[in-house]
Amino acid sequence: MDSPEVAVQSPESVGKPIPNSATSRTLAQLLPYGIVGDQLHFTPNPEQWDNARTIVGVVQRRSMPAYAAVVALATALQESMLRNLTEPVDHDSLGLFQQRPSAGWGTPEQLIDARYATARFLDALLVNAPDYLAMPLWQAAQAAQRSGVAVAYARWQEQAAQMVLRLLGPEQGPVPRAAYAANAQAVLQCC
Repeated sequence: MDSPEVAVQSPESVGKPIPNSATSRTLAQLLPYGIVGDQLHFTPNPEQWDNARTIVGVVQRRSMPAYAAVVALATALQESMLRNLTEPVDHDSLGLFQQRPSAGWGTPEQLIDARYATARFLDALLVNAPDYLAMPLWQAAQAAQRSGVAVAYARWQEQAAQMVLRLLGPEQGPVPRAAYAANAQAVLQCC
C-alpha cells in the first residue's frame, strides 16, 4: 500500500470551529481541551474511511459520547493510520490499535476484527480512564493504550474530530457506504 501524504499544520492555522449544521456540533465541542501541538492531516482512502466508520459505529452502539469516538479514532490514526494490520508489527501488535495478544488484548484473529479491537479499546478506556470526558484526548488515549510516546495521540486530534463530524452526518449515523464511495472527494475535503 502507498503511504498517505501527511501535512503538518500548527495549532494557529487550525482556524475557527467548523459548524456541522446537521448535528449542531462543532470541531471545538469535539475537542473540549483544545489542540495540543502540531497537527497531522492526510486524505484517507476508502479502506481507512470504512475503518473509521466501524470505530464510530461501535461507539454509537455503546451509546458513548462523540468524544469517545474522537479519542478512539485519534488512537487508531496514530497506531495504524486507520489500517487494519493483519501481520504483526512491533513484536506482535495487530489491528487498528496495534493491540498485542501477548499483553492480553485478545487472540490474533480477534484483534484483526475492527469491531472487536474497537470494543477492547473502549473497554480499556472506561476501566483505565473512567473520567476520560474530563481529560485531554492524548491523556485519555494513553490511559487506555499505554504507549511509549503518550503525547503522539494529540497530533491526530483535529483530523479525528473532523472525521467524526463527517461520519455522524445529518441523521447522527454513519454515512452509508454507497453515498460515501460515490462522493469520496466531497468527503475528503472536510479533512
